[in-house]
Amino acid sequence: MVFAATSVVAFAQKNVVLRVHHRLAGQPFAFNQASSNNLGNGFNLSRLEYYVSSIKVKHDGGMTMNATDVYALVKANATSTDIDLSSLSVNAIEGITFSIGVNAPQNNQDPTQWAAGHPLAPKSPSMHWGWTAGYRFVAMEGKTGSNLNTVFEIHALGNVNYFEQTINTTATQENGKWIINVYADYAQSLRGISISQGVISHGETGEAATLLTNFKNNVFTASAVTGIFEQNELTSFAVYPNPSTGKFSIDLSQLPQVNKMVISNLLGQNVLEQKSQLSDEFNITAKGIYIVSLFDNNNLVGTRKLIVE
Repeated sequence: MVFAATSVVAFAQKNVVLRVHHRLAGQPFAFNQASSNNLGNGFNLSRLEYYVSSIKVKHDGGMTMNATDVYALVKANATSTDIDLSSLSVNAIEGITFSIGVNAPQNNQDPTQWAAGHPLAPKSPSMHWGWTAGYRFVAMEGKTGSNLNTVFEIHALGNVNYFEQTINTTATQENGKWIINVYADYAQSLRGISISQGVISHGETGEAATLLTNFKNNVFTASAVTGIFEQNELTSFAVYPNPSTGKFSIDLSQLPQVNKMVISNLLGQNVLEQKSQLSDEFNITAKGIYIVSLFDNNNLVGTRKLIVE
């Protein structure tokens, strides 16, 4: 693994890890979990894999250090995925830059050159489209439609869709390592994509290109709170008073179809959940920032941020 810095300065060595927290519409990610995008198209996911490469750590007043040999195949089959960036000479971490997919010319080379176990080596199911087109940057599959029984598949690729993005954030210390936490909300990857009739999009145009643009602009954030849909994009409801001292109400008068309410903290842990007959007054004693999510038969209706002071 080779690292190149933009400036030669003596810094302390730190073991740095990029940790991607997997989310779905503001909730912890799970396969076959009913959700919806900003168009109200219901869906669940049975496969989600994507490559992360060209990782750069921003540090110490805007300097950058490149993890030039780091490739990760991220699979959303756990709460989070750790990408080891090895030991870096930094004092203060200020952000992370990365791209979804595989950079050229590696994207168009023979995958069998890589040792078994390497992220770019042949996989099953395959993540490689062919020498000309290269790797699947993202492979997303699931069900959609009114009863979630219609198949949809989006396999997105293409050098033209290899985008760079930067998340400004700091690092936390954990067991001697410096952890850069990034939150990925995969409902945002389907923003503006009409999938209700079952989309099959394999390539570098159409829905596949939109998916990768959404990965660049909407999926990744520095906080579990951000990345959820804006208030006017889903059915409107009010949480008041907000901020609150602990006691608050949720106006459900315009939402008779709602049959589940979940309140979660910034770690994605559910602190309160109600089903069927929902009350409209609640009490949370611990100060902090929470996400209030309302559901209709497990389909997300809307989300609001709640502050308890």
